Amino acid sequence: MTGPADPAACATGLAAARLFDQCVLYERDGAWWYAGGALCGVTLHRDRVVVHYGNRQTNRPVTRSPVVELSQLAATFPVDDWRAYGWVAFEFATDVGPGGLSTGWHPGQGVGEGGDAAGRAVRHRTAAPLAQLIVPEVEIRITPRRLDVRGTDEATVARVLAAVERLPADGPGGGERYQPGPLDVVTPGADAYQQAVATAVERIQAGRLAKVVLSRRVPVPFAVDLAATCLRGRRANSPARTFLVDLPGTRAVGFSPETVAEIGADGEVSSQPLAGTRPLGRGVEQDALARAELWSDAKEVFEHAVSVRAVTDDLAGICASDSVVVRRFMDVEARGSVQHLASRVAGRLRPDVTNWEALAALSPAITASGIPRRVAYQTVAELEPTGRGLYAGAVVQVGQDGFLDAALALRCLHTHGGRTWLQAGAGVVADSRPLREYAETCEKFASIAPHLVPAHRRQ
Repeated sequence: MTGPADPAACATGLAAARLFDQCVLYERDGAWWYAGGALCGVTLHRDRVVVHYGNRQTNRPVTRSPVVELSQLAATFPVDDWRAYGWVAFEFATDVGPGGLSTGWHPGQGVGEGGDAAGRAVRHRTAAPLAQLIVPEVEIRITPRRLDVRGTDEATVARVLAAVERLPADGPGGGERYQPGPLDVVTPGADAYQQAVATAVERIQAGRLAKVVLSRRVPVPFAVDLAATCLRGRRANSPARTFLVDLPGTRAVGFSPETVAEIGADGEVSSQPLAGTRPLGRGVEQDALARAELWSDAKEVFEHAVSVRAVTDDLAGICASDSVVVRRFMDVEARGSVQHLASRVAGRLRPDVTNWEALAALSPAITASGIPRRVAYQTVAELEPTGRGLYAGAVVQVGQDGFLDAALALRCLHTHGGRTWLQAGAGVVADSRPLREYAETCEKFASIAPHLVPAHRRQ
């Protein structure tokens, strides 16, 4: 079937149409995927796993590490050549994985309840899921040239295709004029965040760790139209990946600046660390000066270099000997309201390492956690008031053949438990200044805050 002139408008239009009670959108490499409905799926908690096949649902205790649970459950999906969509939490890989973090987890014990300090620090955060995956009833790949549809039920596929024909060409809310709801991204938590950064700097200077990424939340006091926000935000951003998650208990839209892992069915793996930030969009001259600062500022260069080194070490632990290479180093990538130093590290997985184990080894992403990962995770747990969940975790597209693509869940709007918020962070190293790191979070909020579309428009 011939594709639409505007794939982004088509994909977000399908999400807005609410043809199913859950869906995921994912954009990569010039194509959009719409995953509608749930043929089967899994929700992984620290202490239990919920599996559903159609209308049947089973619950059982977790007896293995999260990565093993998810990998083995996905292997049992009763669909040929399946592709699944969903997300993993920041806390997903905090117990095991080749080269991964350990918090002393053992069978029968909730993850994050280990006997060490990291486990104690997050013991109160056991309610949120660690991962959520669905194999959709209908999957559509959308490009300007083609619209490819997969589904197990002809009637359902026909219903979705009929809906595609009725979609407005400019997408959800595309032609509307409205007054956005007010959103202050500067004031909330300013003093507390800067104090947390100062505390982290003291620990770094004392030699306890080299880097930690600390984040803060900004509450959104109005209901948000996720599909229209996804389209409007994508028009204003240049992300590595775009996603919309509308699953039971978790709704989010984001414009990811980087990938945690890109794994081919052939075992080729790469990661795209971005670290080092300056504002963008302030005029040609100011943007050029900021770009030059990225390459000359000792703090930014150090933060980036140690992040690339850490990702290289992660891949060396799971890849074939001598296969790990740095393909790009310290390029500058534009990401909406900011520009980053960017590199790419690649390798070839050992035959005994699965795609899920590779994701675990690279998680939480160094650029959103810190170095060393274990101490950074503990520091985040102690200095941030709430667990992160999806924030700084990953939105994933994964296939039965071993393919896996994981977008770092940053520059996101989150909706969970009746609350909606934005969240952004900054990398803290020994030379960090609290006010500058706070300003960096404001710069990152600017990539999404101006593009929020209220669910109830005010014309």
